[in-house]
Amino acid sequence: MLSSIHNELAAGPGSGQVQGPIRSGPPGDAAFGPTIDAGRTRPEVPSGRGVAGDGAGSASADGRRTQATPAGARPGFELLEEALFKVSMVKLLTAQNTMLLPNHRAIVSESGEVFSVVTRDYHLVSHRKAYDLGIEAFAAAFGEEASEELKIFNVRMPSTRAWVQVDLTADSLAFEPKDGDRWLPFLRVINSYNRTKALEFTLGFCRWICQNGMIFGSWSATFRNTHRCQVAELPKRLRETFAEERVGQGLPAFRSQLGQLVKLRVPPHSFVPGCLEILQLRPPADLQSDPRSKSWGQLGSHLETLGAKYTEALGENAYALVNAASDYASHLEAPMMNAGRVHGLQARCGRWIEKIGNQGDACVLFEASSVSDAERLLAFAKSTEAARAEPVAVAA
Repeated sequence: MLSSIHNELAAGPGSGQVQGPIRSGPPGDAAFGPTIDAGRTRPEVPSGRGVAGDGAGSASADGRRTQATPAGARPGFELLEEALFKVSMVKLLTAQNTMLLPNHRAIVSESGEVFSVVTRDYHLVSHRKAYDLGIEAFAAAFGEEASEELKIFNVRMPSTRAWVQVDLTADSLAFEPKDGDRWLPFLRVINSYNRTKALEFTLGFCRWICQNGMIFGSWSATFRNTHRCQVAELPKRLRETFAEERVGQGLPAFRSQLGQLVKLRVPPHSFVPGCLEILQLRPPADLQSDPRSKSWGQLGSHLETLGAKYTEALGENAYALVNAASDYASHLEAPMMNAGRVHGLQARCGRWIEKIGNQGDACVLFEASSVSDAERLLAFAKSTEAARAEPVAVAA
């Protein structure tokens, strides 16, 4: 039903312009409550709350754009500013000015892009409002002093602008589970207009040198709302979820688990099996005939490279291994990665830290299936590399 309405509303494939016999009415309605919109096209960041990352950002093959903070970057607003455009909920009217689906409204941008059609109990939260609520949640979790140093080091948004992901942190919150290796807690804010993602606020941790190698676990407080909560109630519920004393209980446990990982030995040949096990990646039985055989071969080579990189940087231990897995989980340009998998794979890294970080063994052992999968994957990767390197015979 709703998909057919979208088709009627769209001026053409992907255009999202309201047209034809159906048109949008004025934003806001007493029955639906006031319209929430971005209000401003440029965020007004309070003094001290800089927005880091004034680089141009990057775009993936599927149009998703990211902006991360380069070291020493000055405050910048490019992608975040673009995300804070005005939106409204409008009536669906026919050409005769009669209501179509009285209990529904369309979420549209200023330029008329239609993101979705929603029902009476939907409460619109703009990306701007979500960002402002994220600042409040950050202050509740880490205190007003930390929030005055607030900065954004990662922004993701698709070319459609239908959803946004913003990561907030502050340098003063850094800690070092291993000498010279800094980690930061951060707050991730997710919001969407097309109902693909709930409004979500989640605490996690990132290794600073990676900038976007992030990890989530049970120590990560989370508030999730499928746009059913009254907007006016959100600040109170966020303060309860991210109360400083509550969040503070998870930080010592995470630090302790990371410290334990440094003590657990993982030999270099176990890094690829370990990454496969942590990320729960299972190569198909017949790699040669699989439709994604090329990508599987690239994945094997990529994980082997990550293993060598982190072994050299951090040693032959579980701490280096989970950093390698998190690196893969956080980069869209890695083989077989896409934006939809990032959050889930980062959460798997966190669960593995909790599982292994509490054991007292001197060496980490992996499932036999992970070891055999890695052996097959690496052998296949090497065979495909060798095939590409063979000279092509030229007919006489």
